[in-house]
Amino acid sequence: MDLVPEYKTRLVREMRQRQTESEALLWERLRGRQVGGLKFRRQHPLGRFIVDFYCSDARLVVEIDGSYHDAPQQQEFDREREAHFTGRNLTILRFSVDAVLNKTENVLQQITEKAHFPGEAADAPALRHSLAASELPLTRDEVAMEGEGARG
Repeated sequence: MDLVPEYKTRLVREMRQRQTESEALLWERLRGRQVGGLKFRRQHPLGRFIVDFYCSDARLVVEIDGSYHDAPQQQEFDREREAHFTGRNLTILRFSVDAVLNKTENVLQQITEKAHFPGEAADAPALRHSLAASELPLTRDEVAMEGEGARG
């Protein structure tokens, strides 16, 4: 078992106290084994990184990406993180803040499916699954709204 350095333990505690709106929303839905009976941890240290959410039983990392992930330096850092995780046979799911806030049920469905049906080998490109809100299926309410002529 890897021991977490004290400074990282303090940092993780701080991060849990000042979570973003999207992190708080997703945590409320993941905590207490609400998703497929799986236990998730938030702001969890994995190696030299800290991930937004982690399920050890499913070897699943869930990240919420804000707009700063569009910056070239952040994209390079994200690639380094992904290589670290996939090299350890972990699955990474990335969601935009918008997807978490506006299509929460669809995000949870994607998490459940990936946790229960992880799919291909760890080096397969399918393991990096990144979804923006526009790529997620419509919710039942949105389908009803579209049927009434509403536009999003």
